Amino acid sequence: MPSKKAYRILTVVLTLGLILYITNLAIGETENKPQEQLEKVEINPELVEKRVPDYTMNLKELIKEANKNIAEVDKQIRETEILTKNKEREALARQHFEQGNALYKEKKLKEAKAEWQKAINITQDPQMKNYINQAEGIAKNDKAAAQEKIKYEKQKAAEERNENQRVEREKKRHEALAQQEQLRQQEQRRQEEALKTKEQTRKDKEEKLKAAQEAKEQKRIEADKAHQEAIAKRQEKFQGRDEELKARAQAKEQLKAEREQKRQQIIAKREEKLQARKEQLRLKTEQKEQLKAQREQKHQEAIITKQQERQKRVEQIEIEKQLKRKERQEKERLRQEKIMQERLEKEKRKANP
Repeated sequence: MPSKKAYRILTVVLTLGLILYITNLAIGETENKPQEQLEKVEINPELVEKRVPDYTMNLKELIKEANKNIAEVDKQIRETEILTKNKEREALARQHFEQGNALYKEKKLKEAKAEWQKAINITQDPQMKNYINQAEGIAKNDKAAAQEKIKYEKQKAAEERNENQRVEREKKRHEALAQQEQLRQQEQRRQEEALKTKEQTRKDKEEKLKAAQEAKEQKRIEADKAHQEAIAKRQEKFQGRDEELKARAQAKEQLKAEREQKRQQIIAKREEKLQARKEQLRLKTEQKEQLKAQREQKHQEAIITKQQERQKRVEQIEIEKQLKRKERQEKERLRQEKIMQERLEKEKRKANP
């Protein structure tokens, strides 16, 4: 927030700019006239009033206010210079005082007395009286400011600790989620390996069954061949039973074919059931993955919402802190202005008793 000093300086600058603007207007009127009339042209106050009727009456007040502000600024500059000199005198007096203490500890009493006397002589300057009277108030203000700074630093450290703890908790949560994801992937790989093992076992069983069937069929063929040879050998002896044997052989072949057909149907049904189980397992796995992904997405959205709310609360707290800090600064500025005004009134009363 700009101070009164800044407003006064701004007023002075605007006043000077207005004066220059009016002067340029008057000079511009003269430049439009012929060359032979330039020597007789003067700045006419009536022309100025006619050109800028809205500013003529305020110009005198502005000039008066500008002079007043310049005097006030000069006064503040003198006070600032006096304050700077008093601070230098204070530093020099403290230096002599510390040197006197050091000499006193060294048992150099005369030299210590001389240094202390120098410190006292410096403080006897007339300009140091008000400065000494204000020293206690300044010390209290410095102490209050230091305590406020310590309080702010403690609060800031607590906020940093809370933020670090939050970050640590967030990190642990992400690690837990990563570990859960790793366990899920391991479980999925284990299930896939189990399915592969089961499929391989089924294929091995089918191959063994097929090999056994082929061996059995080979034995059957060999047996049939031996049987045919036996029949051929006994054909001569049992020609009368040839048709009966053929009928039995055909019936046996037909029965065998029916059994083989039933067996193939059973194998086909088992294959269909196995494929149906695989499809159901795949669908269940996909549903589980989708549900898990949806839960994870909702969880992430909830976390993001909480973080945004936490960030908004932190920003609101920061804004409130800034407003309070501005209020304290404004109160401190008003108090300093009041102290300055009281000091000026005291100096006026002393100057005009």
